[in-house]
Amino acid sequence: MGVLSHMPLVVLLALLSVFFLAAFTQAVHALFIATRREVSPARVIFAYEMLIVVHLVLACCTANSASRGFVVLLA
Repeated sequence: MGVLSHMPLVVLLALLSVFFLAAFTQAVHALFIATRREVSPARVIFAYEMLIVVHLVLACCTANSASRGFVVLLA
C-alpha cells in the first residue's frame, strides 16, 4: 500500500473513476444476466457477477482512500 501513497493525485483520481465506471457497468451487466431466461445456472452466474462487482467496489474504495491520504484503514 505504500505505492498508492506516493502516486500523484491525478493518477489516483483516474483510477477512482475507472474503477467506479467498471463497477457500475459490471452491476448493470449482472442485472442483465439475472433477467435472461435461457441461462441454465442463472443463480451461480449472477453470484459470480456480483462477486466481481464487490471486488471492483473494494478497488474503488481503496483508490478513494488513497486519494484522500488514508490508506491504512483498507490495508
